[in-house]
Amino acid sequence: MAVDVGGTAAGLTSTTLTGGADYTLLVYGSTAAPQAALLIDDNSLPGSSGQARVRLVNAVADSTEAASLKLNFSSIASGVAQGSGSAYADQDAITAAEFDAAIGATQLAPVTDKDVVAQGVYRSEEHTSELQSHSFISYAVFCLKKK
Repeated sequence: MAVDVGGTAAGLTSTTLTGGADYTLLVYGSTAAPQAALLIDDNSLPGSSGQARVRLVNAVADSTEAASLKLNFSSIASGVAQGSGSAYADQDAITAAEFDAAIGATQLAPVTDKDVVAQGVYRSEEHTSELQSHSFISYAVFCLKKK
């Protein structure tokens, strides 16, 4: 598999894809030196009907520090290196939740009043394009996407 970003090949480690598996193609870094990684996804439902699955993916372009994520002030992911994702964490369903992400010691703009619906599978991502579309801070933003 080859990945090209604006005419520049992104570094991608050779990976054998398994039939029936789910993957996320993560492209991160600068446009001058893009990197790519295939992350194995687990889109299965949580073990309990009253829970949702949450994952943090770190694709911040301008920092090599690890990312962390808290849900209502409780840590659910930490030490997530650039270009990788955390394990999925089963979390109790909740309304009006607050997600706080950080890169190293730098706190990013929190996502507040987000409902975490039972039996949902969520992936949070750190990347610049969401920042630009949501006009948050100048280098990265946390977002949730229901899969």
